Amino acid sequence: MDKLQIRKTKQIRFSHQLFFGIAIASLVYILQTKGIFMNDKNNLSKIILVVDDYEDTRILIKFLLEELGYQVVEAKDGWKAVESVKKQVPDLILMDMALPLVNGISATKLIREFKEASQIPIIAFTASGRHIYQQAIDAGCNALLEKPIDVEKLESILKQYLTN
Repeated sequence: MDKLQIRKTKQIRFSHQLFFGIAIASLVYILQTKGIFMNDKNNLSKIILVVDDYEDTRILIKFLLEELGYQVVEAKDGWKAVESVKKQVPDLILMDMALPLVNGISATKLIREFKEASQIPIIAFTASGRHIYQQAIDAGCNALLEKPIDVEKLESILKQYLTN
């Protein structure tokens, strides 16, 4: 790769990161003005595992969840999700369905085999649409959250499954 290609690659990465940063800042402003972000300190004891192969998606979801007062653990594929649950059982899992190595359906089935994790709410988190809904439910997911994320629906699901 010559110097020009390297410079263009770095510029693209920087532009992407800058755009992503601006998008997050804009989202925060909109959500704060709508009163969605409450940063509830009572949520700090709740741990959510976010499983998605796209780092940008994990960053965005982690940011949103931390703003809502939750602790976040991340996994970039289904196998890492299963390993993460073995080490620390979260209070809820947001599971992408299209994952490398072990897909979300298989990872959910494996997680459901652990006695300690059998009752964890697992929310199918997908851009594949509603056609995957029944497969996700059959695998052991509790609900479906479609991408792109609807923050109000996310907050509603969190309240539904994480209320003491």
